[in-house]
Amino acid sequence: FGGGGGGGALRQHVSVETVVERLANGKVETRFEFLPCPGRHVLRYNGSLLMVERQREQQTVDFQTGQPWESVRLTALGRSPTLFSDLLAEAQAHADSKRELTTTVFSNWGTECGTLPRHLRDTSE
Repeated sequence: FGGGGGGGALRQHVSVETVVERLANGKVETRFEFLPCPGRHVLRYNGSLLMVERQREQQTVDFQTGQPWESVRLTALGRSPTLFSDLLAEAQAHADSKRELTTTVFSNWGTECGTLPRHLRDTSE
């Protein structure tokens, strides 16, 4: 992605994740989620500048997902004492809203145990 006029180019470094969901009625929904690539990113949140440094650990992986462990470092310019707690509370509320209509089903594969997310059916109809 690039663009901009004049002297410099504006660049965004993102990775794309395809999410495919099968709904209770049999319909399949596909959407794309854009995630920032590992590295340093500067953004504005509630009027404050933040630098986000995302680092992936290549030697350590999550056994359930196979994804590498990540660390995220947030650096803020400004003096807002609640900036990070507001940001994390908003992130938690967003994550909770995505989990709201799911239940966890445990399954085993040979000697390993893992979870499978399943959407709950609406029983009010």
